[in-house]
Amino acid sequence: MQKITGIREEEYCCPCSKINNEVVISELKELEISNDLFQLPAIVNQCLLNVTKRFGDIDLLKIGLHEILVNAIEHGNLEITSKEKQRIRETNQNYYNYTRQRGKLPKYLQRRVYITVARSLDKLVITIRDDGSGFDWVQEKKRINELSVDEYTPCGRGILMAQRAYDQVNFNQAGNAVELVKLAVEK
Repeated sequence: MQKITGIREEEYCCPCSKINNEVVISELKELEISNDLFQLPAIVNQCLLNVTKRFGDIDLLKIGLHEILVNAIEHGNLEITSKEKQRIRETNQNYYNYTRQRGKLPKYLQRRVYITVARSLDKLVITIRDDGSGFDWVQEKKRINELSVDEYTPCGRGILMAQRAYDQVNFNQAGNAVELVKLAVEK
């Protein structure tokens, strides 16, 4: 190992472990992830690492993003229907093991989720796209919007949580990509 001379350690070692978020005026991240549901909390944290409270409740943003990523993996890439998911849970099967095994099947093995995070001081835009065939998002959003606040349904929860967290939830025509938009609440 060659030693570099002429540079003092304090010139490149920062005593702080995190960047002051006001220093980063804008950022653009692109991630390509596999279908491992266990890794989603770390992926969500990576996506929102430099997002500040100027965008409101960070935990709510994380929940909304997590739910959309779960949908992209489960319903998009692995093609698990809501009825199939409910049946697996009702029979007390380990759902996460089920998704891992399904993800190893040749049909699903190479499918990925693509995430783009674009943040400026006043706007956060997260785009999530999966390799699935999509869904009828118009009908699903209509169904969700007709539910009363007190009604709980395991189907559509991801979209509902994203709508509560973000100012806009926009799907592409095919229904295999969604754009989450959050405007800064503080200037």
